[in-house]
Amino acid sequence: VLYALVPFLSGADALRTLDPLVTIARPPVWVVLGNLLMMQNLICPPVDSNMLVWTLGIEVVCYSLAPLFRRTHIAILVFLTLISAAAYGLLYPRLVKQGYGHYATLLWGLPLLMFAWAWIAGFVLQRYRNSIPVGIAIVALGIALLKLNTEFKAPYSIHCFVGAAIIVTLSPYIRLPRRVGSVLNYLGDLSYPIYLFHLPTFLLFYCIMGIESPYGLLVIALAISVAFLFIESILKPVFGRLWGRDKVPTAG
Repeated sequence: VLYALVPFLSGADALRTLDPLVTIARPPVWVVLGNLLMMQNLICPPVDSNMLVWTLGIEVVCYSLAPLFRRTHIAILVFLTLISAAAYGLLYPRLVKQGYGHYATLLWGLPLLMFAWAWIAGFVLQRYRNSIPVGIAIVALGIALLKLNTEFKAPYSIHCFVGAAIIVTLSPYIRLPRRVGSVLNYLGDLSYPIYLFHLPTFLLFYCIMGIESPYGLLVIALAISVAFLFIESILKPVFGRLWGRDKVPTAG
């Protein structure tokens, strides 16, 4: 969130994008404070210079509820999954027809309601991690929802979902060499800071520093993400000792 403010250190009140009709305004203080408290999509919008942080409000709540979900009866987990799935597949398309915009623009926890099904379904799968039929049912649910809700759907989104869901479902049976697993784990960890940092990086180096090469911007965003991951690897043991743990799990 703070990194999203860096492009405005130049003193600019708004940043011009490739589209001359689109500018990104400096976020007001109350929006920044709300985002620092992970209240985006609850009581405030995400900061415009890094709209991708809208998902953090969902993720923080979901991770905070994880201990509760681990102890929740399976029937309740299935019920909650279906309620959230209905909100995503049936409610949201109706809201769009009524003039509502992208998920990032919704408040009062609606994005959490619409996306929690994928998180809660993971706890169902964990209970039945050796059950192929349960895995198939969850994959089928995701495909059905992506068919029902076509709003803001990216190309090949169903393929990406099915591929990831199959890997998760079959993970108890997948055995990889240690080096291959380490490389894949690192790439997985790296994907998250790339997701969080690439947009403000593009704004900073394109709008402020004038770098127009797409490949140059990609390399810079990748380098900053690698640096963040390195700093995180140093800080994790520190927080682990403070919390009395030897290892703090990754969020990605």
